[in-house]
Amino acid sequence: MKKNMKRIKDLANDNTRLTVLFLVIALFIVIFIVYSIAGSYFNYSTTSTENYYVYLGGEKVEFAAEVTQNRKGLINTFKSNRDINFESLPIYGKNEIVFPSDMLISLYDGGNYKFYRTHAYSRIKDDAIITNDYTSKDAHYFIYDANNLYVFNDAGVLSIDNKEIQLSSYSYVICTDDTVSYYNYAQDEYVSTEYKNDVIYDSHYYYLNLSEDTISRTGDLLPKSLNYLKFIKK
Repeated sequence: MKKNMKRIKDLANDNTRLTVLFLVIALFIVIFIVYSIAGSYFNYSTTSTENYYVYLGGEKVEFAAEVTQNRKGLINTFKSNRDINFESLPIYGKNEIVFPSDMLISLYDGGNYKFYRTHAYSRIKDDAIITNDYTSKDAHYFIYDANNLYVFNDAGVLSIDNKEIQLSSYSYVICTDDTVSYYNYAQDEYVSTEYKNDVIYDSHYYYLNLSEDTISRTGDLLPKSLNYLKFIKK
């Protein structure tokens, strides 16, 4: 063993270029190892099976899904064990809501409303909005599919032809031309009914006419398309 080491040392002393080559190779090996470890850390993801439910036509449908998420809580894959067409319906789980499609999010900022877009499979988890390049516990906002569905971060009063219903935070409303359906999250109650005039949601922080798709008492129209909205970022 000692003879072999002596031969290597003698060879290195006799050939400086070979020594430098060995050092360069060793350096590349170290860099590769460090890069691999760092990449594994930052791209770390876990896969688990979670229980969820969604309301379809007023019926509560429970299912399990295989969810892969990264270290920041972003969902990479969401595979339901049942064949369900979620469209834009909110998916409820333990302490979270998953949005299967791109959505509009309106942030309330001292009387002003800022509109942004969220990526598919964004979520509200433990009161925080988690989407690509954005994680925050914003105080007051609602989420809208630019069609008929509204999800409210704030509790408020839903008025259907002047009949008032108290809705908790994280409830949602689907309002079409002559029918309104609402899900009261706190009571786990889903109700559908017809209306003739107006459907209003008032949370104190925002006032929405759901039958007209307008915001504020001045009747400003909400965007009807997500295409021109910027994705929300920090």
